[in-house]
Amino acid sequence: MKQVILCFVFLLLSSSGYGLTKYGEATVKKGGLTILRDGKRLSFTAGDNSIQILKKDVLRAGKKSLITLNTVQNTTVELGSYAIFQVRPFKISKNTGDLRMLYGKARFKTVGNAKAKSRRFRLRTATAVIGVKGTEWIQQTNSSGTTDTEVIEGIVGISIEMGVEIDVSSGHRALALSGKKVSKPIKVKKPSVPSKSISKDEDQDSIRQPDSEATSENLDAVSPTSNDSVKIDAQDFYVDQGVFSLDDFQEAERETEIFDLGTQINKEKIIDEIIENVEQEVEETTEAAVEEASSKQIKLSISFEK
Repeated sequence: MKQVILCFVFLLLSSSGYGLTKYGEATVKKGGLTILRDGKRLSFTAGDNSIQILKKDVLRAGKKSLITLNTVQNTTVELGSYAIFQVRPFKISKNTGDLRMLYGKARFKTVGNAKAKSRRFRLRTATAVIGVKGTEWIQQTNSSGTTDTEVIEGIVGISIEMGVEIDVSSGHRALALSGKKVSKPIKVKKPSVPSKSISKDEDQDSIRQPDSEATSENLDAVSPTSNDSVKIDAQDFYVDQGVFSLDDFQEAERETEIFDLGTQINKEKIIDEIIENVEQEVEETTEAAVEEASSKQIKLSISFEK
C-alpha cells in the first residue's frame, strides 16, 4: 500500500506544476556559471559536463566567461561575461516566449522551425521583445534596460510593449532606449562579432561548437554593479548617426540613478530581488504541492484501509 501511495504522491507533484520543464542544455566554455534553482545556487566551471537548464532557472555568467545555451527552440545562445538570463514564460500582447535577458551581451543563432511564425523564438528584455525572423544577431542589455540589437544574418523584429514591430535586417542595428521608442535600423560598416554562417550541408550539431576564443572578448560586459553598466557599447555610433542625442542617453542614465537613490537599492540588490522572487515562486509551488499531496494521501489511505 505504501508503494502505491508514494507513486500517487509523485504523480500528483508532477501534475501540479512542481516538476520543472527542461528548456535546454548549457556548456561552460570559459570561466564559470551560476544557476539559481529551487532555492539553491549551483556553480559550474569550464570542463564540467553539459548542464540541464530548466524553466524558472536564473543563469548568471561569471567574470571572463563564455557560456553556450542550446535551447529546445532550435536557438543557440552564447552568453558573455556577467550576462544574466531568466527562463520564465512571458506574454505581451500576442507575443509569447520563455527566455528573458536581464543584463549583458549575447549572440543568438536560430535554425529550422524556430523561425516559423507560430513557433518563433522570442526574447524579452526590460524595454523590448525580440522576435526572430532570421538566423543570427548580437544583443546587449544594460542595467537601465536599454537594448541594442545588431543583426548579423537574416531579419529580427523588435517591438516595445503595445508598439509596432520594426524589422532589422542583416548588416543593420537598432536601439530600444529606456523611456524612448525603438530607433530606425541603421547600417553598420563592420559587425561587432564575425558571422558564423552555416552552409546547407552543415547539420545542427556543427553550429553548436562555437569558437570560444574568437567570441568571448566581443561579448564581455562590465559587472552589473559597475557605474559603467548603464552604458551601451554603440552609444557613440547612435549619437553620430543622429538617432539619439547624448542628452537622451544621459537622461536614461539619470533615471536609473534616481531610481537607485530614491529606493536605496543598488543594482546588485535588484538582481538579488529577481533571484528571491524565483525562490519564492518555487517555495510556494512546493508547499502547495506537498499540502495537496498530503491531503490526497490521507484520503487514499482511508480508501485502502476500508
